[in-house]
Amino acid sequence: MRVGNEVWYNWGGNRPLSVPKCGFDGKQCPVDFVSAYLGFVLAGVAVVVLAILAGIYGIYASIRAKHREEERLDSLWKVPHAALKQVSNKGKTENSMRSFTSGPSSTSTKMTLESRIETRNFLFYSYERDPVVALKHQSSRLLLTETERKEMRVMKSLEHDNVCRFIGLCLDSSQMLSIWRYCSRGSLADVIRKVIYSSTLSCPTQVQPNS
Repeated sequence: MRVGNEVWYNWGGNRPLSVPKCGFDGKQCPVDFVSAYLGFVLAGVAVVVLAILAGIYGIYASIRAKHREEERLDSLWKVPHAALKQVSNKGKTENSMRSFTSGPSSTSTKMTLESRIETRNFLFYSYERDPVVALKHQSSRLLLTETERKEMRVMKSLEHDNVCRFIGLCLDSSQMLSIWRYCSRGSLADVIRKVIYSSTLSCPTQVQPNS
């Protein structure tokens, strides 16, 4: 055994194979797994990459579709400032002015209407040929949270004869405006003021003669 180790010392003490691993011409080397199945490996890698890309695109498409749906729903209550037509007593908007009041048009009616075109809290516009009133908001924050946007959608869907309908918000103006359907009777304060005024006029007064 010791003799064998000394003989095959240059081969690590092991007897070499009778036939070299790659053959005598060096062309019979065993093929590694990747080389033998290169096509299958590339196909597998391609499938994995495509699956990852498809997953990423699916997530992106889902997020984009959700974003577009939210934009569509928000567009229902967003009122562009350019769509609000200022009420005027001249030109074509005169008919819009008359629609803000009931009864025949007259000079006194126009003067009253002119005085109500803009107040400290309200603006009057024509939106899609309908009279609307815009409530001014002092808040400079024009970006709404998701919860607030959902509330706007709910408010937009509400419609009742006894409720002044919410048209939407105008966010692209210098001041945030909430747009409401115009009520010819005016605000609650206007109604109360008219009732008090009419009650005062209807109360009889007694004149005491001078003694």
